[in-house]
Amino acid sequence: MKNIKLIFIDLDGTTIDSIKNGKKRISLKNRKLVDEARQKGIKVVVSTGRKPDGHTKVLLKDIGSESDFLAWNGSYVVQNGIVIKNESINSDLVKKIIKLVEKTNLSFIINSDIKNNCFTNNKFLKFILSFSKIKAKKYSEFIFEKPISKMMIWDFSPRKIKKFYENIKNEFSNDLEIVFTGKRNNMIEITSKNCTKGDSEILFCSNLGIKPEECAHIGDTENDMSGNKLGVLISMKNGSKRFKKTADVISKYNYKNAGLGKTIKKYILKCK
Repeated sequence: MKNIKLIFIDLDGTTIDSIKNGKKRISLKNRKLVDEARQKGIKVVVSTGRKPDGHTKVLLKDIGSESDFLAWNGSYVVQNGIVIKNESINSDLVKKIIKLVEKTNLSFIINSDIKNNCFTNNKFLKFILSFSKIKAKKYSEFIFEKPISKMMIWDFSPRKIKKFYENIKNEFSNDLEIVFTGKRNNMIEITSKNCTKGDSEILFCSNLGIKPEECAHIGDTENDMSGNKLGVLISMKNGSKRFKKTADVISKYNYKNAGLGKTIKKYILKCK
């Protein structure tokens, strides 16, 4: 792939390939391969569904993207250390979604913060989460205090989630971005309209005077599909079936053992 000047990289299922002291990390081998791209003048920027604080900061430092990154699927964007986008979901829409979640007995997570903002009335799920020292709260404990940049809706049943997805997609698609994610497509991610990775990546590269067609996005699941607004969209080998159908290229490497770095080297650097 010639003329790629900027690569956006997902974290989970794409870049993270190591564990240190029980925490997800990015291997030294992966970091070195990413640095090879930077040494050739290609900018590499994290574009994740994760929240912008907590352990995400450690991962951003690992990969050298602390001052330039997209979080919450593009709802929150930092460029050169400055927040250039910070969008939240309309409060009335949040309340409507939560009412529908309660009716169908699903679970929801606010702002990707599963430890402090996971809500469910499912006793079995609460029991499972307790093993990870996560204390899920009841629906009735939800208090609208801070802006909500991203909602995640989850259930053990992909069929149940699919039905809910279809219902809210029909009702809210003009006001919200709604995508499937998760290994089994049993999770829905919701952000404000035009808060997708692809939309925010175009904002990011335009500020640098780089054309969208001169950028690439590498990911593994459906919240990466909006990366098709760029020049090239690459799926890791472990990518979801639906995401692979959207991707321009499917890597021969999965995320393990520096798969991201190997993907960059094979499909971008060797083609320059």
